[in-house]
Amino acid sequence: MKVLLIAPYKGLAELIKSMEPELWEFTISIHVADLDESKRLLNEYKRSKESFDVIISRGGTAKVLRESTAIPVIDIDISGYDILRILTLLKSYHAKIGMVGFKNVIYSFEAVSSVINVDVEYRVVKEESEVIDTLKELKEQGIQIIVGDAVTVKNATSLGVQGVLITSGKESVYEAFNKAKRLKYEISKYSSRAELFDRLLNQLTNPVTLLAEDGEVIFANTALRKQFSSIQQSNFLALHPNISTALKQEMLDYPITFFVSDSPFGQPYRMNIGRVSNSTLTVYNFIEFERSDAFDESEIEVIFYDSNMENIPQLIASDALYHDAINTIIQTSNNNPFTIVGERGTGKRMLLRILWESPRFKQGTITEISFNHPSTSTFNRVMTFLGEFNEQDIVHFCFLEKLTSTQQKRLTEAIEHGSFQSVFSMVGGEERFIEVTERFQPDLKKMIKQFELFFPPLRSREERLEHYIHTFILYFNELYGKQVIGLEKEAMEKLLNYPWYGNMIELRKVVKRLVRRSSDVYIKHVEQTLKEVQNEPSYGNGTFVPINLQQTMEGIERDVIKEVYRQESENQSKTAKRLGMNRSTLWRKMNRSIKPQ
Repeated sequence: MKVLLIAPYKGLAELIKSMEPELWEFTISIHVADLDESKRLLNEYKRSKESFDVIISRGGTAKVLRESTAIPVIDIDISGYDILRILTLLKSYHAKIGMVGFKNVIYSFEAVSSVINVDVEYRVVKEESEVIDTLKELKEQGIQIIVGDAVTVKNATSLGVQGVLITSGKESVYEAFNKAKRLKYEISKYSSRAELFDRLLNQLTNPVTLLAEDGEVIFANTALRKQFSSIQQSNFLALHPNISTALKQEMLDYPITFFVSDSPFGQPYRMNIGRVSNSTLTVYNFIEFERSDAFDESEIEVIFYDSNMENIPQLIASDALYHDAINTIIQTSNNNPFTIVGERGTGKRMLLRILWESPRFKQGTITEISFNHPSTSTFNRVMTFLGEFNEQDIVHFCFLEKLTSTQQKRLTEAIEHGSFQSVFSMVGGEERFIEVTERFQPDLKKMIKQFELFFPPLRSREERLEHYIHTFILYFNELYGKQVIGLEKEAMEKLLNYPWYGNMIELRKVVKRLVRRSSDVYIKHVEQTLKEVQNEPSYGNGTFVPINLQQTMEGIERDVIKEVYRQESENQSKTAKRLGMNRSTLWRKMNRSIKPQ
């Protein structure tokens, strides 16, 4: 039997994918879409003349599909097991909880919550149009967590409230497919575009695209459309309008590497850009996206933030550290530059992702520019590039210490004449920040020091660590279709006592892996995952050290000593022992390395 499965959230799709071996009687096409997106998807299948025996969906999405097609639509119901699982998870969370939904769902939850003593503020709606006003009312009442379907959760997030999705478990999915068995079985041969190169490129794990000069997507392989949802708009510039600069022929002549970032937590995709032409000499841009652990030796790196970049979980975005920083920026910055200082992974990019959601910058872009001892010509080309940004755009500058005094002055002038929001960031603690900025050109030093934000490492935020762990569990439960409630006491203690040198990036990676691998409602073992992550090179982690190998041996030695000194929390004895030298030798080398150049 051929089934079109339209899941209103990704976790449901992932759950059904994991069940496919048990559902061998069915040929299943799985998509993630809700409401209007599901109608567009249905129309695409109609145009392609591909037929299905049955459509399986859930909630409001199933209702919309039922009104839009003659194909039978089966609803994945919410079972008692589903209700019990989510209420048990919410019971362990110390926050005011509200729930918005249709009568049949609300009544089921009310019955169970009264039995297990979970306090939830319920609101019944008759139409989807009532959801927004109901959510606003609950927010005014101090509700911190909203439980509901995919549409409700999406609207709650837009209002700045943490949404918790009502997820369906295996029992509900099995029941839906059992209903589908009663329908007539029909098989139609799957047809593809049949082009050999299409099939070949769609087998690649790296995203690949072919673009017209105006950014129109001529071809995008499966990996690219899966990774970058912005590309569904059929123009590559939907990712970031300033990518057009990276595609210019003249840019290929400079040692500048361009990237696209789809997450503030992960390593960005390097854009390997080339040009091809057809028999009529029409020129196209070819791009392969590649994640790489190796540090690029280009003189300047430019990272474009994807317009659909992964969001920060609302309960983390509203944490005092980030919330207070955002309020301070919005109230005092007026697009004046500000500086973020902290260890790798403490949340500098997270802060920018949260800031991007504010009304001032919501219609703009984020671009990150890292310097690596650029030549004058390369630096000047990027300074010209800054003229393309406006007051709604955020430009994030990194590794300013790798600029000459003349380049620092030129950068200061470009920022003063520009209208964009400038952000500087520096890796390390307050002492290193003072040490490095003392060597800066006076005008840049003044600009950097006028508004500073210092982010403490995660290990000094122990009181918030358990909160972050639970929040990431909620996030990855939805993503992977899991029903993890928490960690056993011993496992939680090991996470709380772990040093987290990679900070939020490392924590997220560990929790992500633990949730994805868990087959139980409680996570019991964490040692192996901690060991794995600790030994992996990570973007933003202390194990990934960007050292310029094109400098002299003395310069390389200086950078290595500084990095190890930072990793050892500026403890000279530990640094000397790790580098295999005595303290007096280390002191002499450090003394020499911090002298002004």
